[in-house]
Amino acid sequence: MGDDKNRVQEIVKGITNLPTLPPVMMQVLSLMQDPKTTADDIGKVIISDQVLAANILKVVNSAYYGFPRKINTIIQSILILGFDTIKNIILTTSILDIFSDKEEKGGFDRDRFWEHAIACGVATKIIAERIGCVMQEESFLSGLVHDIGKVVLDRFLHDDFKKIVKKVNDENILIIDAERSVLGITHTEIGSWLAEEWNMPHSFSHAIAYHHDPLLAKEDTIIVSIVHVSDILCRAIGAGSGGDKKIPRINREAWMKLKLSMSAIESILKRFDEEMEKASVFIELSRSM
Repeated sequence: MGDDKNRVQEIVKGITNLPTLPPVMMQVLSLMQDPKTTADDIGKVIISDQVLAANILKVVNSAYYGFPRKINTIIQSILILGFDTIKNIILTTSILDIFSDKEEKGGFDRDRFWEHAIACGVATKIIAERIGCVMQEESFLSGLVHDIGKVVLDRFLHDDFKKIVKKVNDENILIIDAERSVLGITHTEIGSWLAEEWNMPHSFSHAIAYHHDPLLAKEDTIIVSIVHVSDILCRAIGAGSGGDKKIPRINREAWMKLKLSMSAIESILKRFDEEMEKASVFIELSRSM
């Protein structure tokens, strides 16, 4: 494991201009660690970035949250939704903005990638709520970022990534297998490393690292299993694209850990259609940034 991590770090060190979280995001995260921080303190920082503030209000007033009356100010948003929800909205909009390059190069469709990422976020949230997972607030974002390493590879190791996409298309294999063959590392390792660099909660880096192999996770096993199942369900119903056309088998142990019955899939998918309509605000953001 140590050698693998060193190899990931060596490759990532060769990437110039590795994306960082916006200064406003870093300020907000820092303030939220201080128990004396007030909604007004957070609001002043957010308002300093007018684009971010506008996007937050757009999300807060969307069908995703479904408030009966319009919320007009950032302070109102914080007081009504709470620090954790606002933090996750900022992280979501920031990530969509950081990786907003729409230009399709080498056959990797960014729009369909984000559709899959958002769909996985929605499915993760639904399953987390269904099983009573205590991490419900973070579940959407965990699903959203599960494949973020693919975008890093596409943007910063593009020539290699083109070879990966070609291998996927020529051999009809999983993109993670093509990554191992071409690079010797995968999007799960790159994405997990980036999450750690951004000081995101360990649950995010673990969900990214192990969503293909949930039994390897030693911590946060429930959220890892949820993201694993959500990813495969979204692949099965064709919700966006993660870069290949394969549908892996759901790991039996991960499925059993969630204590879901097979009959649960029907109700999860029914709820999924409803929640995806509400989550259209995130798809709109991914296309407008």
